[in-house]
Amino acid sequence: MLLRVARVVCAATGIIFVAVILGWWLTTQPFPIDTWNYVQAGLRLSRGEPLYAHVNLGPGYAPVAIFSPPLIGVMFRPIVTMLGVEGAINTWVVLMAICELVAIGWLVLRTPVVAGLAVTVLSLTIALTIIVGNIDAFVLLMLLIVWRFRDRQLAAGGLLGVLTSLKLTPAALVWWALVTGRSRTAVAALAVCAALAVVTVMGSEPDIFGQFVSVSATNYSGAQGPASLAALGRFLALDPTLAAWLPRLGLVAGLFSVFILRHHPRAAWAAAVFTMVAGSPVAAWHSPALLLAALAPLISGTPPLTVGPDAALAIAQSRDAES
Repeated sequence: MLLRVARVVCAATGIIFVAVILGWWLTTQPFPIDTWNYVQAGLRLSRGEPLYAHVNLGPGYAPVAIFSPPLIGVMFRPIVTMLGVEGAINTWVVLMAICELVAIGWLVLRTPVVAGLAVTVLSLTIALTIIVGNIDAFVLLMLLIVWRFRDRQLAAGGLLGVLTSLKLTPAALVWWALVTGRSRTAVAALAVCAALAVVTVMGSEPDIFGQFVSVSATNYSGAQGPASLAALGRFLALDPTLAAWLPRLGLVAGLFSVFILRHHPRAAWAAAVFTMVAGSPVAAWHSPALLLAALAPLISGTPPLTVGPDAALAIAQSRDAES
């Protein structure tokens, strides 16, 4: 009985925190800046302008209007054409909110104590993800689905390929698939990435991926996203040169930890998710919300809020066996 009460309290606390912060934020009429950037990327392509238009964002950052892989601009090109700027923004923000809330609800239902506590801690970043309409909301939900259907390797790999083409950082989970023996998942992901690369080039510019590589390399040379390890290093008064190296070290250390944990797929998955954030030099304040995907291995089985002690024990034993 006490355990059930604890589950309900933890789950409710996380949801209430997000609801209160989101509700307060919405009263300030915030601007969905990330969605605006996606829309503008689509508009630039429609007008025949460079996707990575020159914009000065400060020292260390690539001087371009958007850091995302070029597929995001190609995808928004027809969206803006069909819905218009305002319609595209409103539709996208609503869809991202739905994705984020569905992902949170799924996690809280399956593992109320752990997910409830995690949602509480990350409530600010979750609310911000919804406010700005960042594609991280879609990535989070899709990663939960990838884990849930991980044994359907072609489907899981195809979805990972889509996510990697839109966000890049999910490439850490392609590495997870490869080192944990899910070679078909990795191959499917790479095949989808290749196919989408062709679509991207056809919908943008012939050298678009050369531009994207240049943008990413520049950011890794000195960008300090507010939630990046580089920013943390500067906060701790590390030498700026050393601080700028931290995201690169985080990426290498994260990928190596996934390899070390390859015989423990659940732990390796969590390490790969942490690498997605720790290895990014442009991690923003909303980026830590993606860490919720590390809890994906806890969503298998019957929702704990609906089972008794015996069933819960059976689920736990099943999870141990899968590990």
